[in-house]
Amino acid sequence: MNRYIFIGLLCFVIGACTHHTTGFYEGPRYLSFVNEKGADTAFISFANYPGASTHEVAFVLKLTGNIPEEDLTYRLEVVDSLTTAGTTDYQLPEHLVFRKDRVTDTLVVTVMNSNPLLTEQTLSVGLRIVANEHFRPGLDGQQRAKLTFTAVKSKPEWWKGELESLILGEYSSKKMEEFILCTGVNTLEGVELSVARAYTLQFKRYCIEHNIMWDDNVTPMVDKIPCY
Repeated sequence: MNRYIFIGLLCFVIGACTHHTTGFYEGPRYLSFVNEKGADTAFISFANYPGASTHEVAFVLKLTGNIPEEDLTYRLEVVDSLTTAGTTDYQLPEHLVFRKDRVTDTLVVTVMNSNPLLTEQTLSVGLRIVANEHFRPGLDGQQRAKLTFTAVKSKPEWWKGELESLILGEYSSKKMEEFILCTGVNTLEGVELSVARAYTLQFKRYCIEHNIMWDDNVTPMVDKIPCY
């Protein structure tokens, strides 16, 4: 008798677990911006992209819930309190689609280098995920993304840490401009140090060959580059 009771209880537990798991995965889908290491914010200076009239910035979206078997649309709204840019200063995709068979996807925002104000100040646009028939917003701290852009010469956010102390050295707008002219590279974001070192050694040779000076017009630029 005890044997049959045990088997009956075991079947009940398995059935309950199966029902619970199925219910969880068939629940609502939640969409969030990835925010690790500030990934939900971005700063762009067109001064670091000479000649560029537009620039694309990618934000990563992550899904919590059942992975879709077909492409699903989602909704965003502009957050007025985080936005100083006009509607002609940026562009969102015509169709906001989270693609099938994925747990992450990318939102690409295009900013325009056409507003005269960009030479004097920064503009920003804030975006928030809002509910539609396919997705609900994720956790409160992961519902928003903010993009700030300007044409004012400024130190890129990636110019820091070992890239600054071991490779490039102290930032100046002149060093940045000459680096771009030499290498054709306007960002080292996400680049391995070995690759950054190769570019910087190329830049050092360029500075020597063209006698490029530091901002004071006295110190050779090469003396301000620690990479060797």
